[in-house]
Amino acid sequence: MSNSLQKKCNKVLASQLTLTSPAMVKALKGLSAFYPNDENTEDNRRQLRSLLEQREFQTHEKYLASFTNISQELDKVDQNVSELKKNCADISAQLHDVRLTTSKLIQQTNTLQEKKTTLESQAHLVEAFLGRFQLSEADLNALETDEIDGAFFKSLQRIVQIRQDCKTLLQPSHQRVGLDIMDSLAERLERVYERLYRWVQKSSQHIANQPEVDPIFFSAFNLLKQMPLYFNHCCVELCQSRRLLLIRRFLAALTQGGPNGVPRPIDYQAGDPQRYVTDIFGWMHQAVASEREFVQALFIPSDESHTHNLSPGPQSALQLTDSDPQPDQNQEKVLSDTEHAQNMLSSIFEGLNRPLKVRIEQAITSRPGLIVSFKLWNVTQYYSQNMRIFFPASSTVTITLDALQQASKKVVFDLLDKQAKSFRHSTTPYSHDLSPPRAIMDLVQQMRELLQLNAQSLVLTSQEHMESNFASVLSSIIDPILEVEDVY
Repeated sequence: MSNSLQKKCNKVLASQLTLTSPAMVKALKGLSAFYPNDENTEDNRRQLRSLLEQREFQTHEKYLASFTNISQELDKVDQNVSELKKNCADISAQLHDVRLTTSKLIQQTNTLQEKKTTLESQAHLVEAFLGRFQLSEADLNALETDEIDGAFFKSLQRIVQIRQDCKTLLQPSHQRVGLDIMDSLAERLERVYERLYRWVQKSSQHIANQPEVDPIFFSAFNLLKQMPLYFNHCCVELCQSRRLLLIRRFLAALTQGGPNGVPRPIDYQAGDPQRYVTDIFGWMHQAVASEREFVQALFIPSDESHTHNLSPGPQSALQLTDSDPQPDQNQEKVLSDTEHAQNMLSSIFEGLNRPLKVRIEQAITSRPGLIVSFKLWNVTQYYSQNMRIFFPASSTVTITLDALQQASKKVVFDLLDKQAKSFRHSTTPYSHDLSPPRAIMDLVQQMRELLQLNAQSLVLTSQEHMESNFASVLSSIIDPILEVEDVY
């Protein structure tokens, strides 16, 4: 046996493989199927090794051909990865550059943010300052529109409040700002008052045609007291309008009466002097009360008035009488307003002086009799006393009332003198039964009626003055009787 064969046999024996082992059985089955039936020859079996190697080589070629495509794809992946790596390097470089740039931007942003915070704080301060010391757009519109309403007075109140607040700015470090604001507001306030004056003047001209006066008019008029020149002009206009309205109302009461003839026209009572004079004075007394209330509203607005706080200092009660007011710290202002109101009231009633005097004198001088004339004197005294306290002592209304009172008194004493002269010349001697003559009985009855009228009189005067006036009346009746008694 050759050495090669021996080595192979030894190798087989050394492998410890048996013909019955599974691996051997599987290998032999594979080998039996290796050749087709017609190729399982001795020569082929001798070439088994080379065939196995050849098949192995073919198998390797198939594997190699299969992995060629994978290799190409991997080459592409490698190329893509290289490009991606390059791009990442570029991006990294760009990010580095951006990081450097961004750090500067962040620093600038932080600086700007700090400035923004400072500016916002300053803006809040400026906004608060402007809100306190500057008029809003709504206030400006309210002051510039043609309509005078509640918004106008609120805006005007805002100006006054700003002027008060500006006092805090009049300090060494803020004098310029405070003075600039004060100057600006002073110019605007001047324009506002001029506009208010025009509106009040126009409203005063048409007030006679209005059944009721708008409360805003009273507020606007009261505001003008702070501008004496405008205020005086408006007082003149208002007095003229109210005077014309009062004259029309008086003439309507005399000739037309009330609505639907109720009450009846006063001139219907011209045949009854006492009723006629009483109705005229009663109408005038009511008109004085109405106009007095109107004038009071001009100087003292109600609590709902828009000008409640526009005037400096507390409001005081206005008294349109000559009575002494209670002394207080505001006494000078009250007296000033009272005198001004009395002058306005007197100016309004000046238009009634002539028609009132003509009609009252006509009724008084008609000489209706001593008793009626004495009643007219009492009526004239009563209404003169009650109305004159609302007018200045030097006003034409007071002078007219005093003249009517004196005229009625003169008529009474003229009738007494005429009666005394007639009594002296027509008295008959006593009758045989010593009873008093008829003329003396008439005088005594007349004196009794006068005493009753005097006791019922509503005239408020001093006891001494009343006794002096009535004593003169009684003397004018008693003295002629005593003179006649002395003769007989």
